[in-house]
Amino acid sequence: MQRELGASQKEAGEVCGVILQEASRTAEIAERKALEIRMAMRRLPEQERWVLWLHFFNGMTLREIAEAWHKPIGTVRTIYTRAKESLRKELS
Repeated sequence: MQRELGASQKEAGEVCGVILQEASRTAEIAERKALEIRMAMRRLPEQERWVLWLHFFNGMTLREIAEAWHKPIGTVRTIYTRAKESLRKELS
């Protein structure tokens, strides 16, 4: 019984080690991707960068951005669409 318990603990430890390695690898990939996105956003024109930042990171709706910028909603939607296309090209 003691031997079985020791083997089970060893196996559990090995499984935990594998899980921790995979989590670490996943975190590294996420960090690299986040850096890649930040660098790509820096290369966008200023209005495009700001509309993405305000929408995705500050949670503003496009209507709220339009009101804050004193621009028609259609203009902000156009900037937003171009920004997504530009970012997609930068990341490809």
